[in-house]
Amino acid sequence: MTLVDTLEELAKNTHSPNRYLLFSCMYISKRLPEAFGLPRTFKVLLSFLESATAQAGLKRQSMLPIVACKLLFRAFAGEPDWPVEFVQLYLLDSMGSRCWIDVEGCKEFVSNVLTAFPDEVQDVSLGPEDAVSKSSELQGSAGDLQQGQAVKSEAAVKSRYLQVDVQQKVRAEFCQSLNQLLGAPSSKENPRQLLRLLTQGVGFEEVRVVASSMLEGWLNNPVHFRAAKGLLDRVLQHTRGTSENDFNTVANLLALRVPSGQTPAQIKAMHNNIFSDMISNLVRRRPEYATLALKTFVTAEMQSKNPHNIKCITTVLKAMPSDETPAEQELALILQELAASDESRCLLHDFVRRCLGSTNCHSFRFCALFIYIFFKILGHCLAESLCASLLIILPLCM
Repeated sequence: MTLVDTLEELAKNTHSPNRYLLFSCMYISKRLPEAFGLPRTFKVLLSFLESATAQAGLKRQSMLPIVACKLLFRAFAGEPDWPVEFVQLYLLDSMGSRCWIDVEGCKEFVSNVLTAFPDEVQDVSLGPEDAVSKSSELQGSAGDLQQGQAVKSEAAVKSRYLQVDVQQKVRAEFCQSLNQLLGAPSSKENPRQLLRLLTQGVGFEEVRVVASSMLEGWLNNPVHFRAAKGLLDRVLQHTRGTSENDFNTVANLLALRVPSGQTPAQIKAMHNNIFSDMISNLVRRRPEYATLALKTFVTAEMQSKNPHNIKCITTVLKAMPSDETPAEQELALILQELAASDESRCLLHDFVRRCLGSTNCHSFRFCALFIYIFFKILGHCLAESLCASLLIILPLCM
């Protein structure tokens, strides 16, 4: 009996495979692991994983996926580059009932397959010294056994998809699977699978754009709030570039809104805190994000009066780093740009009154820049009216 015949015989009884054949395969995988990477045996093992996903509705789960994962891992453990077929099968199961990708016995194999998805973001809340300190504390508190297991586990997980052409194939496969799941009616009724897939793929720019555009409904749904909050955190961690997709992601995040007035006060306050923290993180990330945030909220407030916009402007001004362009100057430059439009110029008068009344003028320079813009751009008559408002608030800034 050949090795292929042995595997096919195991497949005939998926729930209670022949123990002699099973142990024989495991023994061979230790002595001659490359035998399971040959084309015919490789194809049979892939069929184990594919058939398990197709039969996910059965009450009794098959043992074959676990066997396949262990044999495939041993066969390819020494290979620097893994087949894209592993990613395809992972995505297929992640869109279904996840019958094997979440199983403990498949963890070692799945962890290596997951290296196909970009996820190289460090904890931005920790500086280098804090990270070293935290790592030392964790190592000091762990026992010798736990440390040994952790080292062994980390050594077994390596980046298996480093080739550029392979990474492009992985991206294409992921986006194709995501589009299929987005079009599935079940995703609207129960978006848990979609949430998990988006969370897994936030390393891709286009996935972050999709995720950020769908977050508002999930954050406002108590059932999906926790998963949506985790997705939001991951999107924030990965959004740090200046590509068009990054700016689209930031624009979608800035457009998020807290629940309506009918929502309980406790939940509404929690959403307000999440939104404020999100704005602060984005503003500190890049000066371009801060400028985009100010433009977004200033334009929104000029078009429709809403305390939410004024509060967001205040949050942005407070979060902007002091070593960059002063926050008040950045706001003044944006107002100067808007004042160049006749349509916007007539709306600036009411906006500035509301803005000054809410922010209480962060500094004397803030008032001075406003006065300069009023006289330079808006004209003498309109400036005199606004300066009267400034003189009332000016003592609070000194």
